[in-house]
Amino acid sequence: MRDADTSDTLKRDAEKLIYPYFETADLSVEKLLQEWGWLCPQNVRLVAVDAFGDLFLEDERGAVLRLDTSGGKLAQISESVGIFKESADSAENRRRSFFEDT
Repeated sequence: MRDADTSDTLKRDAEKLIYPYFETADLSVEKLLQEWGWLCPQNVRLVAVDAFGDLFLEDERGAVLRLDTSGGKLAQISESVGIFKESADSAENRRRSFFEDT
């Protein structure tokens, strides 16, 4: 394999390793929150999930909440889904929100 081919293959493989935070269409928020009803009683929509199982939820007001599943904490982290997704474009914000090592 030529060096350019190897480089392209490695680049494609690295892109596959990026966690699909916002690919939640096939996940059931009801099942994911089954054990968390005591902490998150309101109606929410699943926006994202990180590699650690933390859930990012849109509440009825449109704000984004982070459910820290290891610490059992629920906190608002963004005023809206749009702002949250836009902030995920920044490597620094991904490190902060998703603990991504970029």
